[in-house]
Amino acid sequence: MDKIQKNNRNFYDSHAQKWSANKTSSFFEEKEFTIFAKYFSTGDTIIDIGCGHGRSIPLFLGIGHKLRYFGIDISKKIMRIAARRYPQLKFQYTDLTDAKTLPRKKFDGFWANASLQHIPFEHWPLAWKNIRSFSKPRAVGYIKIPEDLMSATDEDPRHFTILTDKKFHEFCKANKINILKSGLSSTGEKKHVWRWYIIRM
Repeated sequence: MDKIQKNNRNFYDSHAQKWSANKTSSFFEEKEFTIFAKYFSTGDTIIDIGCGHGRSIPLFLGIGHKLRYFGIDISKKIMRIAARRYPQLKFQYTDLTDAKTLPRKKFDGFWANASLQHIPFEHWPLAWKNIRSFSKPRAVGYIKIPEDLMSATDEDPRHFTILTDKKFHEFCKANKINILKSGLSSTGEKKHVWRWYIIRM
């Protein structure tokens, strides 16, 4: 694990309780999740990349009740909160830049809600290679990524990869990823612009 990933992990480890207490709005992505869920059939398996304390899980238990959920995260401490809250679900420690930690099964799709921006863009080819390793052919995924400046501070050393819509399209074209749907995120945070994409591998 490199320094950047350690900083990301250590932040969520040290802020696990506070984060899980404050970040409780599970339905900011309700519109996007409703669109996403329509691409799947009953029993399809979805991996939640960067599941954290389980913020998106209520969407899976409600609108996405037909789907089978599996959560992964780089922070064991914050993921333990999700496991305690939802003991019926499965979770696994995973670093997307470390092949040794990846899940061994194949999934029909993935949900990456504000998580891939913590991976430096120069490491995205490796991260996407690893995502492909646990994705079935033509798997469908959801990604939310910031489009404007979000910089690290002494109090918050997390890395943020910033991608314009044009740059994300260029990355997808170069890596044979098809964009099915996209739009501006409805997070309610006016100070930053986020975009969401539904893609097919």
